[in-house]
Amino acid sequence: MGCDIHIVIERLDDGVWREVPYRRIRTAAPPPTNAAVATAPECFTMRNYDLFGILADVRNGVGFAGVRMGDGWPSIAPDRGLPDGFSVKAVAPDPNRPDDGPRWLGDHSFTWVSLDELKAFPWDAIVTTLYGVVSAADYERLSAVGDAPTEYSGGIVGRDIAVYDPTAYAKARETGTLVKEPYVRMCWPESARGATGDWPGPVIPWLTQLSDGRPLRLILGFDS
Repeated sequence: MGCDIHIVIERLDDGVWREVPYRRIRTAAPPPTNAAVATAPECFTMRNYDLFGILADVRNGVGFAGVRMGDGWPSIAPDRGLPDGFSVKAVAPDPNRPDDGPRWLGDHSFTWVSLDELKAFPWDAIVTTLYGVVSAADYERLSAVGDAPTEYSGGIVGRDIAVYDPTAYAKARETGTLVKEPYVRMCWPESARGATGDWPGPVIPWLTQLSDGRPLRLILGFDS
């Protein structure tokens, strides 16, 4: 089962935290009904488990069914719960919401993170090891040039399929004992920026603009 993130943006205005509406980009979404409502970068609420691990320690290094996808990340805001001053009305469906969905925060791992914390996180300096399974053909191609995979899975099963570690794959290839459909489990170093597809690149400047020089925070929730 997959896991998705839900985000409410709040800004501190005159000592009170107030929601900052935004619109998410979705395929075939209707045009904005309110031109004053900001449109979030497409990656803002994307499904990326490395991002979830960095923000809230959710799916941190672990994929579906507990498969190991990495060594995990130091998390900015794990298990904080909902912050003081947050209106519970913001998690209820609102038919007048200016974007394309209700303000639902999911059903677990509620927390919050400030814009200042997002800016302070060392997205380039922090590196972890990621794990993924690729076809033998992709493994050969990537290994030849020293590249890391951009598309991979946590695991694969099926008739005539076997997943090897690199050493076992090399031995099976040498001895001619590879199965019909061989796959290889790779590992590689990756920065927080790289693993999240440069999420902070477009998101932090956009949030900074929304903040207008005032404190700003993201209220986070997840569903799975």
